[in-house]
Amino acid sequence: MVLFLLLPVIAGAEGFVPRVERQIVFGVAPFDGRMHHASFLPESRSDMFLVANTDNPVTVLLSDVYYWPITAEYRADFQGVHIPLGGNLLVFRGNELYRELEQVEYIYVYPRGPAGEPSQLLTGEEMINFIQEVLDTFEERLANPHRNWATFQGPFRGFIVNLPEGKYRLLFSVENEGQIFSMEKNLRVFSPLGHGIAYQIIPAERWTVSSNSETPHQRIYLRPGSVIYLKLFPTILYNRAYYERMVAPHRPLAGMGLENSSIWVHEEIALEERGHNFLVIEAAGRSTLLQSQDFLIRQTEGSALGYIIMEHDPMLFPGTRPTFTAYRISAPPPGVGVTLRLADGGTGTLGRDQSLRHLRSLEPRNLSLSLLALAFPLILVLVRFGAGFLEYRKLK
Repeated sequence: MVLFLLLPVIAGAEGFVPRVERQIVFGVAPFDGRMHHASFLPESRSDMFLVANTDNPVTVLLSDVYYWPITAEYRADFQGVHIPLGGNLLVFRGNELYRELEQVEYIYVYPRGPAGEPSQLLTGEEMINFIQEVLDTFEERLANPHRNWATFQGPFRGFIVNLPEGKYRLLFSVENEGQIFSMEKNLRVFSPLGHGIAYQIIPAERWTVSSNSETPHQRIYLRPGSVIYLKLFPTILYNRAYYERMVAPHRPLAGMGLENSSIWVHEEIALEERGHNFLVIEAAGRSTLLQSQDFLIRQTEGSALGYIIMEHDPMLFPGTRPTFTAYRISAPPPGVGVTLRLADGGTGTLGRDQSLRHLRSLEPRNLSLSLLALAFPLILVLVRFGAGFLEYRKLK
């Protein structure tokens, strides 16, 4: 029934012209452990959320802002109107001035190249040295485009907010032609709920469609004879309501109703890509150490749109980069339980080895029952939707 109620709203918005206002907005690029996001707080949004003890750029500027009801969010015309404001940012804790911040120049660093994420922030001398390094290696970068050269975006100018957990109040003021403009925001700085290790599971037959196992209680089930590739990522657990409000403060409904739920955020670089990590495979009372490998995806020849996954050998394929780095695992025989864990441990902060996973192969009949169990909630939703649709037709 909700779908039918929304249709008139969407249809009526086709000729909608939003009311545009020039406002002082807070641009915010919160860091979640993986990347710096980009959003903003319009004048009507009073609450900002940031992760504790991380560098979070905050800028203050004039821009044209409007509310877009179709997606229930505020939008800003930063391409047309983008006027940075000077001034200082005062941080209050309670009624006492906790810190006074000045604007500095900074850059976003993409360690894995332009295709990666802005996962680092540099200021001061570190920023200058990195920019100089990029300039010094410019010709080498042009000659070796297959390498994942670290790059950067900026420099920009703004406040770097790095605070311990707690509640704060931000006060920005700037004087222009004898007139003082000010803006105040509430700031909630929160800490992660914990740290863990997630598995990205890449099936050989469909390598572009992966799945994740976030915690040790999530088993990995395979078809007999299948092959998978595993990537392990450090992860951070957040309160989902705080996280959604942090990354999307321009959406008034962000985080609503999610106060009692959580979300895992993966770091960008997998553990096996950092070197010196081995996976311990335990089965039938025996343990084996498995080292990660570089793999290359090659399109098969002919009209069929197939591919093969092979070990990456720079001698056989000069000028190519590995498609991914992972641990290759073959499905065990049905009934044989396999345990996976990192050799150097992965306890994290949640009390047990977060790298521990149990892997089993399912016989076809057991696999069908498992798929039916997974699909059962969806079947219930479809049945209820069908019943609602029939009721709607009767009312008409």
